[in-house]
Amino acid sequence: MDDTIFSAREAIKTHTTHTSTFKALNSGAIGSVYYGKVRYYMQPLRKHTIESEFSILELKTPLPKVDIIYTHAGMTP
Repeated sequence: MDDTIFSAREAIKTHTTHTSTFKALNSGAIGSVYYGKVRYYMQPLRKHTIESEFSILELKTPLPKVDIIYTHAGMTP
């Protein structure tokens, strides 16, 4: 939102209705989108995505299924 890119580890929601609600108070944005072009200001130091130390290719058993429950404020059962 707001053409700003945050690290998922650092992003927090600071307001319930503002479009610029997400902030990274300890590190700031890691990039932005400007006229459709992605620009990164910094790269996270921790390994992530395909560089991660965790690989599902090396698992001997498949990961278990996990249910996802969608909900929102004011939702009725």
